[in-house]
Amino acid sequence: MSLYAAIDLHSSNSVLAVMDDNGKSVFQCRRPNELPRLLADLAPYREDLMGVAVESTYNWYWLVDGLMDHGYIVHLVNTTAIPRYDGLKHGDDHSDALHLAQLMRLGWLPEGYIYPRNQRATRDLLRRRFALVRQAVRLMLSIQFSFSRTTGKQLSGNALRQLTPAQLESLFPDLSTRYGVLIQYKLWLALQEQITALEHWVRKDLLHPELLGRLQSVPGIGPILGMTILLETGAIERFASVNDYASAAWSRACDCPTANGRDMVTASAATATCAGRSWKRPTTPCVSTHGSGAGTSASGRASIAWSPSKRWRTSWRGLVTTCCTRARRSIRHVPSVDHAGGRRLETRGGFEPAL
Repeated sequence: MSLYAAIDLHSSNSVLAVMDDNGKSVFQCRRPNELPRLLADLAPYREDLMGVAVESTYNWYWLVDGLMDHGYIVHLVNTTAIPRYDGLKHGDDHSDALHLAQLMRLGWLPEGYIYPRNQRATRDLLRRRFALVRQAVRLMLSIQFSFSRTTGKQLSGNALRQLTPAQLESLFPDLSTRYGVLIQYKLWLALQEQITALEHWVRKDLLHPELLGRLQSVPGIGPILGMTILLETGAIERFASVNDYASAAWSRACDCPTANGRDMVTASAATATCAGRSWKRPTTPCVSTHGSGAGTSASGRASIAWSPSKRWRTSWRGLVTTCCTRARRSIRHVPSVDHAGGRRLETRGGFEPAL
């Protein structure tokens, strides 16, 4: 008899449900987020389990890695793509776990890409760089706004970078304003230093640094954008064709989902190849940062994300496909190996939800 297990993962506890091939619940329980407890609950059903579906929340790493280390077939669930079960009059964590098991039994489970563990931390580190760049841009804009309010003039980003702390003090006669600006300036300098160190670390920690050179051979792709494409794409073999890769990039660039678990694989970085920027379509205006072609953090500038028109998206689609084709050619034919070494990872061609 085939069995199907699913885990509804939360911040401090998880709900485990096991279902047979007739859709009948065999086992249900709620456990704290402790891997030994969950393994003990799954052990009696291990021989008949067809797989374990794990809800892709922000904290799935420990559970998915632990189950895979113990030989379980794990399916990472794309939570925002799960079809709703409208027939339920009452829903809770147990019914959610059973619903995931039911979808896996029927073959309807929307899955995400389980990024290889050996490069996952490096990819996450590069994502943290983006957050640091945004903070640095906010500080720079705040200093520029303070200067405009005080003098009625403008202070460009390049001019700010060339100023020394003594010169910056002379621009603000008011002591309180000067004190606040100096605090922001010191924080901005510290962020620039950490961003530069982080970029060097990521570049040294790449699993296939030779592929970065191939990506940078494409006009418009610098070191930062190249590392982003390389790390966010992962194993290029999971995309059956260039059209699949371009589709993933297009979904990421134009849909820009913000719900938990819907941050699809960022092949969309390839959309920035020709235009030098990655457009987003959020539900509300937001500040985004863009670097130069060389990818230097100091050249980041702020802009307001906007919603492209249908006509613009139609004309842009061909350009996205062309850029993705070039990027895919640069990083293809590289085997993906797991952290244990040697065994090729089996991927299911889905998208990886966000952290």
